Amino acid sequence: MTRHETTRPLLLVALACALCASCARVEPTGTAPQAAEATATPALMPTAAPVEPTATAVPNSPVPTLTRVPSVQAAHSITLHYSDAKGKPVEQAVNYLLYTPAGYGQDGAPEGGWPLILFLHGQLEWGDDPTVLTRQGVPKLLAEGQNLPALVLSPQSREGSRWWPQTAMLVSLLDAIQAQYDVNPRRVYLTGISMGGYGVWALAMAEAARFAAVVPIAGGADYLPGDTPIPEAICNLRDVPVWVFHGELDQNVPVSAAINAVRALEKCGGQPRLTLYPDAAHAEAWEEAYSHSVLWEWLFAQVRKD
Repeated sequence: MTRHETTRPLLLVALACALCASCARVEPTGTAPQAAEATATPALMPTAAPVEPTATAVPNSPVPTLTRVPSVQAAHSITLHYSDAKGKPVEQAVNYLLYTPAGYGQDGAPEGGWPLILFLHGQLEWGDDPTVLTRQGVPKLLAEGQNLPALVLSPQSREGSRWWPQTAMLVSLLDAIQAQYDVNPRRVYLTGISMGGYGVWALAMAEAARFAAVVPIAGGADYLPGDTPIPEAICNLRDVPVWVFHGELDQNVPVSAAINAVRALEKCGGQPRLTLYPDAAHAEAWEEAYSHSVLWEWLFAQVRKD
């Protein structure tokens, strides 16, 4: 059954301890969604090992050479070469922000490499200036001085280009970053907001074996044009940890989009988490979700099986 949770605002806390892959696992709690009912904030329950979904290897594609950046969030551009869904060669310049955590490139790096978060922005941030990505979501947190024990990759979509047709480009970009930086391939995480929330579902369905955990916020899985059902490929995520967030007062993307995606995944045998904020509108959902240390602790506890 779909779980309906609410949480209270918390400040992000130091997350260095979360780099230990066996430290904790969030166990879902709650009841079936009711209009006027909610459960308390989920607790962290110690376990012997984190959630480790089964996955298969993803073929590598040719990647360009990049230059390492300082331990900050900086804007970059890269020209990618990849094949689209029809096998047609594509050459595309992509702007992105890359955050490298304090201590990156120094002694004491996490065993197996650093975690990597891929963040997909919403429609208001598309264009040709990646610095605008700091207005919302994870890039905003980092710009405000929050520290995360992970690399954070935030690509910018060109104006008028939604994320769900761009899965091949995103895979090529991930390949490029992972080839150049000290990334743990078992700890690659995917999250996004609004249009990016839809993009998260699309990319996760196409590349389920690649991600240790997926966090769509204020988006949906019914991303195809017209009145179409949720793609059957959502079942690819049955073994991937998924935590969905949405505001019940959202006037941009109805809360039903989140509920329908969760129910579709549950029918496949998946166990996604769903947090609905009863007093939150569209942007308030991700402001609320990303401000909670429990989300980050849960995220960094997830490790993908080889």
